[in-house]
Amino acid sequence: MIIKHARDPSNCDLFQTSLIRIAGLSVVFQITVPSRIYTSGHLGIKHRGADTGKTGCIDYGVNVALRGPYLTEAELGANDYALIPFNCFDSNPKFKSIGCDGGNILNLEQHYATAHLNGASESLSMGFYRVEVLASSKSDAYPGFDGLSEVLQETVRMNLITATMVPE
Repeated sequence: MIIKHARDPSNCDLFQTSLIRIAGLSVVFQITVPSRIYTSGHLGIKHRGADTGKTGCIDYGVNVALRGPYLTEAELGANDYALIPFNCFDSNPKFKSIGCDGGNILNLEQHYATAHLNGASESLSMGFYRVEVLASSKSDAYPGFDGLSEVLQETVRMNLITATMVPE
């Protein structure tokens, strides 16, 4: 069993037109025998109504994604804050959702939410894999408006994912 942790103390806006990869919350595994990957953790989300003037209900969604298998770690590509299309799981056979969470922040007074990063993969073959966290937000009250919420940056409860690889 191999356990890896990743923490991300940074913040970034969430968008409604695409998912955004939270770059600091990713973990790479090299699998040499058939294995499964399990994840747990949390991601803080903050309503940005005080900054945007948009104080109504905001919906958020978070995916724990698995990218792979690849022959080399370099083939996984850059691990940065990147916009990922919503159809990524349909259009790329090497990109799978292994867990998700979502909810809403009702108003500016509620202000914060926590998404849980629980996931489990199917049996995986040999190769390199990266566990990634993807997030988005939207509001029916403010169509076409990005940045209604953001990943929460704070020092007390840092965003964290734990990924465990368990050989079968």
